[in-house]
Amino acid sequence: MTTPHAIAEQLFRKHYAYPQQIEITETMVWEARRYRFEQNTYWRIWKSYGVFFAFVEGFFHRQDGTNQLYKIPDEDKTIFQSPKKLRSVFDSEKDFAQYLSSYNIKRMVNQNATHILAACDRIIDDYNGCVPQTLEELLQFRGYGRKIANMFLNVAFDKPRIAVDIRVFRAAVRLGLLSNNFTERSSLSDADKLQIENSLHQIFANSFFLIEMDYLLFMEGGGVK
Repeated sequence: MTTPHAIAEQLFRKHYAYPQQIEITETMVWEARRYRFEQNTYWRIWKSYGVFFAFVEGFFHRQDGTNQLYKIPDEDKTIFQSPKKLRSVFDSEKDFAQYLSSYNIKRMVNQNATHILAACDRIIDDYNGCVPQTLEELLQFRGYGRKIANMFLNVAFDKPRIAVDIRVFRAAVRLGLLSNNFTERSSLSDADKLQIENSLHQIFANSFFLIEMDYLLFMEGGGVK
């Protein structure tokens, strides 16, 4: 019977083009992950402007993975380096929404402007200006969903989180990682996503590939990252 670790290794070899004769170590997984990030334009932008920039970007995440804040000129991106800095520039949600709209950032812009400024206040007051690093805390911010919170933790803090969407689900089903209760479908309820997330974390808990399973399953399911 094929173990979850063996399945993970197979996916890693496939998507990172490692030949069978090379033994994969945990160090190699981390090195491959870091190289992947360094080749990603969006990750380099996040790295340049900080964790809070990546956190704010999560509010505008699109299904195609398109980064929205990159549209803002480099000289203005520094506004998003900390909640205090962003709050010092924008007193009102209306002004912030208009600013975002001026750069063609339109995804629920009014609602997100309100959520982001409220998040700034909470991070300043409750977390000493630092974005929290646990899933439970991130989910307390209005407008920040479970998938985005998991993605943010995985990328920004190297937390071994799996952000479940339909592509990750499809891959997990085809690889036989989920119970027979789950079959191919076109959409998932929030309860389904939570159950799948918990199952996948449990399945790969003892594998050093867990840190990359979000990426590997997403790619196997037909995604592009």
